[in-house]
Amino acid sequence: MTDVESLKRLMKENGKSQTELSAELGISDQRLTNKLNNREEFRASEIQKLIRIFNMNAKQTDHIFFDE
Repeated sequence: MTDVESLKRLMKENGKSQTELSAELGISDQRLTNKLNNREEFRASEIQKLIRIFNMNAKQTDHIFFDE
């Protein structure tokens, strides 16, 4: 399950609104809302985009997307 609080913190630290981020990911605002509420999982392609958008290192990526 995605650590959405850490992802939301990255959004805030980088000044990214949900609307901006959904556009950069190529998904609707509603779909991003679902993902940020853990109703849907992020796809591998979306995770790759998020890594680039937020310049995340391997530790951050593992923590947010792959830790239990």
